[in-house]
Amino acid sequence: MTEEESAGPSRPAVDKNAEASVIDLGRGPLSSETLTALIALRETDREAYDAHVLTLKSRNRWRDVLPLLALDAPDSPDVMEIFVTALQKLGIPGNLDELSLLRLYNSGHIRLPASTQASLGDKVDLQEQSVQLAVLKTLFAFEMSRGTFFHLPTKNTATFFLRGKTDVLRAVRSGKPMIDAESPRYREARTHMDIVLPDSIFIDGPPKRVCEIGAAWGGSTLSITDRFAPEEFYNFEIDPDLARQMEIELGLKSLPCDGETLTGVADGSMDLVFSSGVFYFVPPMKLVSYFNEMIRVCRPGGLVYFNLLTAELLSPRRLGVMIKDAGLRRVFAPIPRSWVDEMFADFERLPIPEGTAFNPEGEFIFRKPKA
Repeated sequence: MTEEESAGPSRPAVDKNAEASVIDLGRGPLSSETLTALIALRETDREAYDAHVLTLKSRNRWRDVLPLLALDAPDSPDVMEIFVTALQKLGIPGNLDELSLLRLYNSGHIRLPASTQASLGDKVDLQEQSVQLAVLKTLFAFEMSRGTFFHLPTKNTATFFLRGKTDVLRAVRSGKPMIDAESPRYREARTHMDIVLPDSIFIDGPPKRVCEIGAAWGGSTLSITDRFAPEEFYNFEIDPDLARQMEIELGLKSLPCDGETLTGVADGSMDLVFSSGVFYFVPPMKLVSYFNEMIRVCRPGGLVYFNLLTAELLSPRRLGVMIKDAGLRRVFAPIPRSWVDEMFADFERLPIPEGTAFNPEGEFIFRKPKA
């Protein structure tokens, strides 16, 4: 009898690595030992680790999977999305602002202004995540404040531009486009734009190169795109979901945002640069920066249009009404009319057509003089 025969039936070889990759997740909360084993597995067998994470997610064990997602969230926009979703499902307040900032920064949707990078120089390491976060929180404090609202389904604070996500998801579920030209809010916005920027105001022909600050859900945008079909349309929209939907449904090109400049648009290249319903809420320093940028990118003979509630248009009675809006209380900062007049002193201010639903004193249309 051979040695093989005397040893009895043969057994398959045991793969020690495969055994190590199988971790019992159990049914209750993960023990510290199991969590430690999963973290170690992440470094040795990523495929098996990802499979365990997927299992936890499929079982809606969000509290168990949260620390695992946190390991990859800062470096992966996709994981960051899931991480934020997990926090919401658990009703955990706190760091959604920071996580959203890092997600948008890592995905390239937001960027640091060139002036900020230049001023920081070699004083700090902008590759350090803690430094990135500190700078981003400083620069985008206004946008974060405006983006925060109460999320009823989770009874929690949803933050940093999840409004767009909500609108897009609602459209997907309904099977209809998000930009519904027949809805009341679109009809109102388009009517206003048709009045303040009639075809006749474009004396050199329809605008072919357009730049918009804050297209949001496209209410004002539709008036321009439907009437003139511009060859180029640049959209600086801070909400990533709305920006993406504008690209999908209207073909707008979304450029990375820094919240104060139009970097990426060439000097003197735009037939029309405009912003409607946005500058009411922008703080003075960013307003001045945007005004300078609009002046820069507008071509000779081109138009600049925006609306703004200046200090002269306010009264105690009006402020008494506005103070009931929590969002306005946090960020509203009117500037004097003289600032606008001074900055656009070299431009021709055009009269506001009759019929606009807004106060004509808060509407501004400027034409850049031709050389």
